Amino acid sequence: MKKTPSLKGASPLALVLAGKAGLFRGTIAHDLLDRINVLVPSVATGDRPTVYRQSLGDPLLAETYLSLRAICKDWLAQRPGAGDEAMRDAMAHAWEPLRRTEPQWRFIGSEFTEGLDPEVRSLMHDTLALYLHMLGHPEATPALVKVLWSCARGRSPYAEAYVLRAAGVALLDDGDDEDHPDVMPYWDPSDPLGIAEIHARAYLNSTGTAALPARLTHADEMEDDRAGIARHQPAAPEPVKPAPTPEAAPALSLRVFPSLRHLPMPSLMARDRGDSPRALCEAVAEKALPLVAAPDPATVAATLNAAFPWAAEVTEQYAGDLVGAPYSMLRPRTLVGGMGGGKTAYARAVLKAFGLPEIFYSAGGVMDGGNFAGASRTWSTWRLSVPAQGVLRFLLASLGCVIDEADKAGPSRRWGRLDETLLPFVERGTTAKAIFDPALEVPLDLSGISYILTANTLDGMSGPLLDRVPPVAWPMPRREDLPVAAAAILDELRRERGLSEAWCPALDGNEIDALTAWRGGSLRPLRRMVETVVASREAFARLMPN
Repeated sequence: MKKTPSLKGASPLALVLAGKAGLFRGTIAHDLLDRINVLVPSVATGDRPTVYRQSLGDPLLAETYLSLRAICKDWLAQRPGAGDEAMRDAMAHAWEPLRRTEPQWRFIGSEFTEGLDPEVRSLMHDTLALYLHMLGHPEATPALVKVLWSCARGRSPYAEAYVLRAAGVALLDDGDDEDHPDVMPYWDPSDPLGIAEIHARAYLNSTGTAALPARLTHADEMEDDRAGIARHQPAAPEPVKPAPTPEAAPALSLRVFPSLRHLPMPSLMARDRGDSPRALCEAVAEKALPLVAAPDPATVAATLNAAFPWAAEVTEQYAGDLVGAPYSMLRPRTLVGGMGGGKTAYARAVLKAFGLPEIFYSAGGVMDGGNFAGASRTWSTWRLSVPAQGVLRFLLASLGCVIDEADKAGPSRRWGRLDETLLPFVERGTTAKAIFDPALEVPLDLSGISYILTANTLDGMSGPLLDRVPPVAWPMPRREDLPVAAAAILDELRRERGLSEAWCPALDGNEIDALTAWRGGSLRPLRRMVETVVASREAFARLMPN
């Protein structure tokens, strides 16, 4: 059988599904177009006979390639009618023949696969299942769950991630689960299924169990595709079902949204579009949303110290917040330090180490800071507060919010100062438990949200905010931190360019020596030097004979 070609830009699908690589250039269209161009180079010219030849005479694959390339080109060119919905519908139309004939071509060695390439068909089917799930296609979700379980059975080092993500995708799609309503989750191009893994872990933590329920794993329905053998369980008498009992709230949970029955009943159109406050939030009203369990403080400290060795004293403070904490939470602090010292990267790394999904709010130049708290439903441009939007986005009660460049928000009170708007949100024990939301016209319990502010100076920040979010001096990176800092920058470049470590290996000794002109301080000059080293690799590779 012909081996599936490796991809030059897009990462292998297995790495994307495991969260070890993101989408090429951060979009579905770029990622899919790169995969097609590598599999069938002639598709770029639209030469149909050559496309058929390079598809090994497989008409289904050939037509799928041509159709998908046209879809991606329309979307990238932003032609009229080429939005996400149009892309989803066109991609579903191309995926349907592969999905419908899957039982035939997946059965390796049968008469149906003669003259075809089941491996490439499988690659296209599984890739499209991921994209369509991200675009909200309902039939792609069960197909993606099967793909993830198939990966988990393949003795992969990422088997645990595949299992958790399969269960998380099923959990988010499970309409019968009252605590996890059927809401399309947010997806991150750097890790499209990361939110699914977060929800699976939150489910395990909130229920205090070590295993996911069978209804989420579909373990009894999995097929051994490689051997072509279906598992058949002997028939057994159906057990008598006990009387239904009210489902208890998870042990680690918080009811963020109260009843919304005081708001007008939304119309069917408003429900479909989610363009009224009640229609948007009714699915989570009076529901207990999971809180992220507190991680081990020593593990958090070790993780952060390995990535930011120059900030050990700051890390000690954050790790101390976890001692005796009922769930993953951190005290609000303002990281104050020089430009380019890695404050923002550290703040995001803290939230990741704490297991908290991230809300990133850039405060630089914000002149309407009052909108952080939301806008009244009496306006056509009503909106929930930024933390409440994060709760809806992740369907979790505990999140982390980074307020970046907090010292650079606008000073005018005409539309609200951000530093004054934040005051009730950062008081976890009091006001954050009942913050009035102007769009929903009820108090929300946002006490599960943790905040980290970053600033270069304290000028322009109000005294009441600094009293609630005390400043912490941020140290600048030192010369001896060069290897760690350079490796982190290179890892960031990999994520930005959608490359795996195989295509962009770690810096060797000679390359590290080339960076020794950096004497510590701002990381931005070091980043430019690392970018130059990476560019020199590419230039040298082009000069090498083929």
